[in-house]
Amino acid sequence: MPAWFIPPLLPTSMSAGRCSVFLSTCRFLGLSLVLSLPLCAQKPLFSFGLIADIEWADRDDSAGCYHRAVAGKLREAVHALNYEPLRFVVQLGDLIYARGDEVVHAQENMDAALSVLTKLKAPLYHVAGEHCREVGIDVLRKKWKATRLYRDFTVTGLHGWRFVILDGAEEGDGFLGRDQIAWFGKTLAQAMKKKERVIVFSHYPLIREAAPSRRLSRPDTLLAILDSLPCVAAWIAGHDHGGGYAVRNGVHHITIRALVAYPERATYSIVNVFADRIVELGCGFEPVRVCSFEPVKK
Repeated sequence: MPAWFIPPLLPTSMSAGRCSVFLSTCRFLGLSLVLSLPLCAQKPLFSFGLIADIEWADRDDSAGCYHRAVAGKLREAVHALNYEPLRFVVQLGDLIYARGDEVVHAQENMDAALSVLTKLKAPLYHVAGEHCREVGIDVLRKKWKATRLYRDFTVTGLHGWRFVILDGAEEGDGFLGRDQIAWFGKTLAQAMKKKERVIVFSHYPLIREAAPSRRLSRPDTLLAILDSLPCVAAWIAGHDHGGGYAVRNGVHHITIRALVAYPERATYSIVNVFADRIVELGCGFEPVRVCSFEPVKK
């Protein structure tokens, strides 16, 4: 079923403060506290953080991207995330901005952004975007301590959940290679056998309804895999700076708003996962969503 949605009115804050503001927001909007109280009162199975499209660069602001504000906003986000009991944080791609003459500064910008992100207390996972690749694949793997840019992982103590990271720029901007697509199908098939729920992290959204401006160039094959192996709870992406949401065949497609696009407040997200729903607590200009799904039958 689709998510119910609350506009992005929550400020950057600690957990207790965020719940207080959230409940006040519900009252202001006339929403039932029967719906809103469980988001704060019930303990999730686990929580993780998300930051999308940081685009660290020493360049003037342009076209809705406020690069000069990124350093401060990223520090704010990291500081706030460190107050949360997170199992991990995912950087959703385009950690830097690099194009044209600015490519020569790509590695320098990467190092600067990573110097802030390494202050996170929770384990950090990286998703590659098209700009990230400008440092070179070998350099990127070394800096991110990854043997390849698509992979899956599990978290100790979280039985029944698997997390998949895709490399949507493997063969150009918005294209996955055949080997990666085959690997993705096999990974979901194995998750089905193990009765695992899967959350996919990709820089690129899959469907227009969740990302009207920017998304994966050829989504049909991946959508067919999702349809044939119904174990994915959510496809979480960045890339389309304005964000978005849609549900398709039981999969929640969540596009996180870009940190670089909002200079006023640090924009990022905290996700609480329950047996039957994903609750996204957006911060800054990212909204709040509750995305329900059927629990896995053991």
